[in-house]
Amino acid sequence: IVVLILGTGRFSPVDAQLTAVSLGFFSFSIFAMALIPYLTRAFLSLQDTITPTVITLISTSVNVILALLLMKTLAVAGLALAFSIGIILQFFLLLLALYRKIGDFQIKAIWQSVFKIILACLLMAGAMRLVMPLFSHIFWQTIITAGVGTLTFLAAAWLLRSPEIKNLWKK
Repeated sequence: IVVLILGTGRFSPVDAQLTAVSLGFFSFSIFAMALIPYLTRAFLSLQDTITPTVITLISTSVNVILALLLMKTLAVAGLALAFSIGIILQFFLLLLALYRKIGDFQIKAIWQSVFKIILACLLMAGAMRLVMPLFSHIFWQTIITAGVGTLTFLAAAWLLRSPEIKNLWKK
């Protein structure tokens, strides 16, 4: 996708590769970036502003330290990896603190669902990896690979009886 969008003009193939690696590292933390606001709101609803603030300071400190260390070996991609590690750390620290504060909130069911989604994602990635080399034109490679990936994910999630897919079909 990066080569399709940015692979022309002033972007050299090396620039496109660095961008793709950086986006790959950022993608690891998408789930955490999406869920942190909800966890923070849970604390705010409990009249607790200190816990999320302290956890944010800790994760930001880890992010800065890792960025300084990883930039030396991974260049700009090290910044993306450090950011993702810091955000994922913040997510898990908030989750742990919330669990300690309010107790069980069906965490077992949540982890079962997460496991099913991860398994469906791995199957999707495998299918995409198999299909991608079959097309030489970058446009068709992107379109068909994305389609195969989407269909593989939906089929795998359905076969794994993911509750999220059941809710998707109901709507």
